[in-house]
Amino acid sequence: MAPQNESTLTLGQTRWWSQVNIGGLLGYAAIWAFFAVFLIYPLIRLFLDAVTATDTGSFTLQNFYDFFTDSFYLKTLWNSILLGLGTV
Repeated sequence: MAPQNESTLTLGQTRWWSQVNIGGLLGYAAIWAFFAVFLIYPLIRLFLDAVTATDTGSFTLQNFYDFFTDSFYLKTLWNSILLGLGTV
């Protein structure tokens, strides 16, 4: 067995941050930013608008009651469900 000197010991040691791929991290950050801006925020905003009264800003389910009691919206919902089933 050959004796090891200091130069052979330091060659095998690398730091974890030198192995990090900055391009990959920026890619992941860009994908999550895209999802946050164009998917997550609109869904949260849509939910908040659905359960909030427009005049007072308080919590209400009146919007859902109005939707499910109007025949036009029920027909539209039924047509959307049929269209979705037809495409699947």
